Amino acid sequence: NSLYIERAVSEALEYGASAVFLLGNLGDRWMFDGRIDLIEKFINYVKKQGVPAGVACHSIQTPIAVETAGIDVDFYMKTMHSENYWSSRRPEQNKPVIDNYAVDNYWDMTPQQTIEFMGKVKKPWIAYKVLAAGAIHPKRGFKYAFENGADFACVGMFDWQIEEDVSLAER
Repeated sequence: NSLYIERAVSEALEYGASAVFLLGNLGDRWMFDGRIDLIEKFINYVKKQGVPAGVACHSIQTPIAVETAGIDVDFYMKTMHSENYWSSRRPEQNKPVIDNYAVDNYWDMTPQQTIEFMGKVKKPWIAYKVLAAGAIHPKRGFKYAFENGADFACVGMFDWQIEEDVSLAER
């Protein structure tokens, strides 16, 4: 619903947001539904508000579709982590998941494809889910994301983890 999205963008800006991105689940849903036009409409609306506009996603197909369509996003947020962790998805769990709570461990189903494609994109890329919901130690997760092309990382953490995580990220 465009009214809801416009209201959400306006609220974010009222609270001080300096950039706005399309939530990953929504970006992926619209891409899978063949509604890239809705992504473009969102990006254009945000840009008219005078702030950078981005698209987040779990599926690498979303930035591929956005780039192919020539939509002028300012940045991407893309999930990024290795598949080397204790609760990694099994081969039979290969169906894309849009609902955050329907199944575990779908953060980045195609890390090698993410690395290859995002390495060609000339826009800033913020990697998220780099710790696979806490299954990957920050030292490994940060290293993997930054060595494989991420410009920034968006990382959830508790207050007692901030000092160590910032130190690890700086290194």
